[in-house]
Amino acid sequence: MNDNCQIVIFTEEAYNSIIVEAFKKNPTETGGIFLGHVLDNGCWVVMEALPPGWRSIFEISYFEYDQEFVNYLAQCEALKYENQPQLLGLWHRHPGSFDTFSSTDDETNSTFSKLHQFGVISGLVNIDPSFRLTLYHVSDPLKYSKVNFEVGDDLIPQEFFAKKFLKRINGDTEVTGLNPSINTELIYAKESSKGTDEMSRTLGPVSTNDIYEFVVKWLKNSKYYLLTFFLAFIIGVISREQYKNKEKSYSIEIEKIENFIGEFEKCTANISKNTELINSSVIKIDSLNIKLDTTINKFRFEQPNKLDLKEQKSLIEGKNSVISDLKEQTSLIKLVISDLKVNQKSQNKSLNKLKQSIEKEKK
Repeated sequence: MNDNCQIVIFTEEAYNSIIVEAFKKNPTETGGIFLGHVLDNGCWVVMEALPPGWRSIFEISYFEYDQEFVNYLAQCEALKYENQPQLLGLWHRHPGSFDTFSSTDDETNSTFSKLHQFGVISGLVNIDPSFRLTLYHVSDPLKYSKVNFEVGDDLIPQEFFAKKFLKRINGDTEVTGLNPSINTELIYAKESSKGTDEMSRTLGPVSTNDIYEFVVKWLKNSKYYLLTFFLAFIIGVISREQYKNKEKSYSIEIEKIENFIGEFEKCTANISKNTELINSSVIKIDSLNIKLDTTINKFRFEQPNKLDLKEQKSLIEGKNSVISDLKEQTSLIKLVISDLKVNQKSQNKSLNKLKQSIEKEKK
């Protein structure tokens, strides 16, 4: 058993949510994330098991979360509680009785485990044929430790169930907080989004817009106006450099496309040249057919007595076979020519569209 996670306790609602999601998406894979608390005694409490989002990818042997949905829902759900839960980990279903992690799972678990110094929990669900959950603690560097779990609201400290505004008093017989005022702490709360926001930031670099938004928020309470102008100037310089880099990248791409067009036009010219050669060959074949017919007919009428009937018949059959082969080849060549002409028209049409697109890019 891992020192950082001795046991996991699920609320009844959280555990029920996992079952519902797994059964609803059966037989495809699905999953979700865990929100809850880590106690000093090694007990992890899962308050919420959130669904993966309707834009997730659900397949028999593959699953991918709807990242934007999960981040948004995690923040909304966490803000409902007085003691805001944090991201504890995730779960997903595997086909059949396969209850070990794949290489893709290892990458995902490794990313999650880096979000907290105490690691995360990751669950595997199997339906073989009954629902079965296997739970692991994941530490960084990547290491799996199997963890036992229990389910029951009565096993969880009651303060974790307290809502942000609605509270029960007088022996839980009355409810207060039905008409709260706007709470700026609720609007600007950041604690609940710690895990999901950090994971989102690992997916890409910081953009100029991110820098700008950070500076604007910071400057709202700032009295250093000279520093304000200096920071604005720095942002402008960064934006200009990014614009120059993009412009240079576009120029390189346009040059590549123009080179491609040059090669494309050479190919088109070669197709035209080959088409002319094939046409010329067809004309020659037709001429040879005529000459062959003339020669055979002449031989048939002028030299009939020099060959016996068997030899004459063999000669005529051979001649007819040659003529048939020549005509068949001629028909095939004509079909090839027709296809070449159609392809050439299509290529010319595509080329014109490509040229128009490049002109728009240049403008």
